[in-house]
Amino acid sequence: MKKAAPQNRNRSLVICGLVFLLLASMLWDTVGAYLAGGADAPTLPILLVSILVLGGGMVFSAVLGYRQWKETGSSAKESDPADSGGSEAQD
Repeated sequence: MKKAAPQNRNRSLVICGLVFLLLASMLWDTVGAYLAGGADAPTLPILLVSILVLGGGMVFSAVLGYRQWKETGSSAKESDPADSGGSEAQD
């Protein structure tokens, strides 16, 4: 299988971050609406399902983003031959 270019990896890392922020915003709004109360506030079962689904999505996107970040960092070290020699002073 062909590996993705570093630009595509960085783009997917940004997308994972944006998905995480979107899910966090949706969860924040749901919990805020429940705490505020009112006629259109979610009920407790809906709140719990929202926490389960949105929280699970946040965990999944965080893990996926971390794996992408780790893979991007390791591939950058492999592709940079100047770093592999260490820091030796030349006279």
